[in-house]
Amino acid sequence: MGNSKNQYSALFLGNWPPPFGGIASHLYELLPEMAEKGINVYSLSFHTNSDDIKKSEKGVINYFFNPLSYFKKRMWWILVQAFIQIKHKKDLSFKKYLRALSIADKVNIIVDENKLTHVFTYDNDQIHITPFLKSRFHQLKVYSTIYAGFYVNKHLYDTEKKFLTHAFTFPIKILSCSKYCVDSAKEYLGIEYKTTVLYNNVLEEIYYPGISGTKIRQMYGINSEAIVLMTMGRIGYEMGIDFLIEESENILNIDERIIIFFVGARGELSSQIEELASKHERIKFAFDISFEDKPEFFASCDIFTAPSKQNYPCMGIANIEAMMCGKVVLSSKTGGHLETIEDNVSGILVPFHENKLNAKIYLDELSKLVVSKELRQHYGFAARERGLRLFTNDNIVDQHIQLIQE
Repeated sequence: MGNSKNQYSALFLGNWPPPFGGIASHLYELLPEMAEKGINVYSLSFHTNSDDIKKSEKGVINYFFNPLSYFKKRMWWILVQAFIQIKHKKDLSFKKYLRALSIADKVNIIVDENKLTHVFTYDNDQIHITPFLKSRFHQLKVYSTIYAGFYVNKHLYDTEKKFLTHAFTFPIKILSCSKYCVDSAKEYLGIEYKTTVLYNNVLEEIYYPGISGTKIRQMYGINSEAIVLMTMGRIGYEMGIDFLIEESENILNIDERIIIFFVGARGELSSQIEELASKHERIKFAFDISFEDKPEFFASCDIFTAPSKQNYPCMGIANIEAMMCGKVVLSSKTGGHLETIEDNVSGILVPFHENKLNAKIYLDELSKLVVSKELRQHYGFAARERGLRLFTNDNIVDQHIQLIQE
């Protein structure tokens, strides 16, 4: 396709679904609309197959490749580049150095073949490729999106601080979905760089208050009188699922109508949820649901909760999706949640005590919401208003295009 028709063209190095995750959901909604608004859009994703794949979907040209298989096919060229580029290696391990060179080589080929003008990388590890991105035809503009890894997984980066300090000088700007995360490398490395915050995007025509959750309730044996407390995300510790497990009895004791509904991708706590549900009929679960069914799951709940671990969430896409559906959100007071939700205005944020979510405050706030339908509706309306103001796909698409056109 190239950029012969349009002035701007961009490659997004991030996951294109399936499977769906935070980045994949973001790109799946963002990129097609960018294409409709005149940007030539490409994506590059990792997969486990040995073959490289190229296909078109929703106006986006998608490349899929396996970095290890690609290295084997291009080994001699990449080894030559490893010798030529050795000044950039710094304290990066040879394994990560060769992986970065392999990914960068694939990106450079796509850029040159299509005469692309911009590259957007996603995830903290993709900052590794920035010193090796080049274009033979014109100057390439690189933007790198980072997340909370420099807060929550510091040990993964402690042996490569010199390299990271060097790599952060290459992108034009560092991006993230919250001020909390976009500044994470500044604090960790003690450096400065230019930043732009681009919130997560939600399609308001897909997530809205008028959706019916009846089908989901019937499917999982939830009656119309039940008050459903739902969480959605990976069923693991970082999402605070262990908190909900530990407090499940106290939650259910608030009111006999309460149902706890665990929805999301299987994780290390999935078996515990299944065991808990086998012992209690008011605990339900739905694992690995389809992307298309997500709005109906949000519609099926009365209260949405994201008790994520301290310092973990960059923003919380599920919070925003619930807000756009007009649901009251009860989440942890940490990370990007403070930018997503106005506490006691468009939702409720529960503080931590000694690095644990304050169970007493959580249960007290939940009790108030269970008792009062009017309070739930009040917060849900405010949440929807905030979502429409800040998090619509149209809004975030326009911000990306403005960034490209700077």
